[in-house]
Amino acid sequence: RNSEDYEDEASPKKPKMPPQSIIANEITKAYKNTLAWRPNYKKWYRYGSEIEGLWSKNDEEFINRLISLELSSRGLEHSANYLAGVVKLLKAFLAIKDWDSARGLLPAKNGVIDLKTLKILPHSPAHKLTWQLPYDYNPKATCKPITDWLLDATKGNESLVELLRAYLFSIIYGRTDIHRYLEILGPSGSGKSTFMKLATMLVGNRNTHITKLKKLEGQFETAALLDKKLVLITDS
Repeated sequence: RNSEDYEDEASPKKPKMPPQSIIANEITKAYKNTLAWRPNYKKWYRYGSEIEGLWSKNDEEFINRLISLELSSRGLEHSANYLAGVVKLLKAFLAIKDWDSARGLLPAKNGVIDLKTLKILPHSPAHKLTWQLPYDYNPKATCKPITDWLLDATKGNESLVELLRAYLFSIIYGRTDIHRYLEILGPSGSGKSTFMKLATMLVGNRNTHITKLKKLEGQFETAALLDKKLVLITDS
């Protein structure tokens, strides 16, 4: 017998890897409330990965790394093919065809507001919310400095101020059923940019997309509108 025979006997055999379907099923149970695949958009969503209480898009490379670490924590030293098989099964097990966000809820940093009762509720993955206001809900807050500025910008036109406030209200509440857009015209220094900044601050930068009409003719630009609450078209 040569030395290679003795080396083969001494070297431990690699443990047999469990079927990918079994592992994918176990990971599905562990991540069913924090990980989801949206097949319509070919995107992974993860709960609380960026902001507490929020489902946000995650790049596939990040999810692959997450699942790879999960496999390693289970003592499964795996190949790239094994990982790819598990991830492919997870897409089937965690797929959500109709992403129905809870209606009647307004998400803020400190919880979600029930728009019928105006009570604050705790965050939950079951709400399926993909956006959030960038500040705490404070029922005692007032907006007098804003209304004062609006009165000044509109030269005291109270009906126009109420229209602008109603539009801001509709942005936050997601009143897409109204089917209206706001076009602001005026000379330099009349408050157009300030009003756009105000609308952006109300919903947050991550919930706003700035574009031009020409760009919206392309499919890639319209895809960027997914999960946005405010679109600013800055054509002059």
